[in-house]
Amino acid sequence: MIVDRHVSDDDYLSFYGSLSEVLQMVMDLVYLTRFNVASVLALQGKDVQRLGISLRRIRSTIPARVPATRELGYVMNRCVRTNPIYGDIQSAHIIRLEDGNPMTNSEFNLLWKRYMRRWVADDGGRSAFSIRDIRMKGIADRRTGDLVTRRRGH
Repeated sequence: MIVDRHVSDDDYLSFYGSLSEVLQMVMDLVYLTRFNVASVLALQGKDVQRLGISLRRIRSTIPARVPATRELGYVMNRCVRTNPIYGDIQSAHIIRLEDGNPMTNSEFNLLWKRYMRRWVADDGGRSAFSIRDIRMKGIADRRTGDLVTRRRGH
């Protein structure tokens, strides 16, 4: 069982580099929006506007607006470029699997755990963390103005 822990920038970047592109995009969106995975996976084309994105909170009917930033714009462009949307852009999920189907929570969790086990096994001194820890890192870094994406050059 993974307990909540602080994720250092080094651990963030190291694990990020070991992920598939779709998981990198989910990790970026969770970090930048500070929303849970379910809300990020539910994100559709109609939720993306020039002024930001509207995310639906899972336990609320009121959408929350995340203002547009350069980092968020970069990630959204990457999502569209990596996984082009054919047909109705308004109803298409932003995060999709290679077969074009929306990624589910269970699929995300399965992939996250697989990559995490591999990453921890590559260096015995590493300790696992959860996607929730990435969300908490986004909240903490937002308060200090220390966004890890700035250091990645985005």
